[in-house]
Amino acid sequence: MATITRHIMIDDLDGTESFEPGEIGPVRFSLDGVEYEIDLTGEHDQELRELLGPYLAAGRRALASTAKRPGHKGGGDPEAEARRHYEPIAVPEYAQASWPQRTANGCERTLKVEQWTLTERIGALREGNVKLLGQYLGELPTASGRLPKLGMTEARFRNLEILDFDGNVTAFGRYVYNIRSGQ
Repeated sequence: MATITRHIMIDDLDGTESFEPGEIGPVRFSLDGVEYEIDLTGEHDQELRELLGPYLAAGRRALASTAKRPGHKGGGDPEAEARRHYEPIAVPEYAQASWPQRTANGCERTLKVEQWTLTERIGALREGNVKLLGQYLGELPTASGRLPKLGMTEARFRNLEILDFDGNVTAFGRYVYNIRSGQ
């Protein structure tokens, strides 16, 4: 008995199918540090290249970074990108005197958060903190189905300016979660 295996390639754009090798193939591209791959017919491949042509001609090739920094997905300056999402939280009067001396974990021997870069703040979270933040945002389920109680982590999140003093997740906190969770 003979067995024949045939691979069917499908154009991701319009669903065209082909059994012929090379008629439909993968095309890879990257945007904002995220790499994409799409299977296209030769015609759709050409359309994509024509559409991107002026942008490719005006742009320059980026050198791949070999150093991975915590919280950095690639593409551009991670500190500048983090600054786009950061706005200092409003500090109530009762906390203003101690605010510059705050630490990430309550230990006086640690560097003061004020001295940290934003990417260091992003990298400071442990995986458990990222999971808890995801649950607090409602992105991840909890066993009870309710928002988790943060306990001591609430102070850590506030000190890193992931939460404000009202317990709301800041824009920077949302950005931190997206970076650390890979979204």
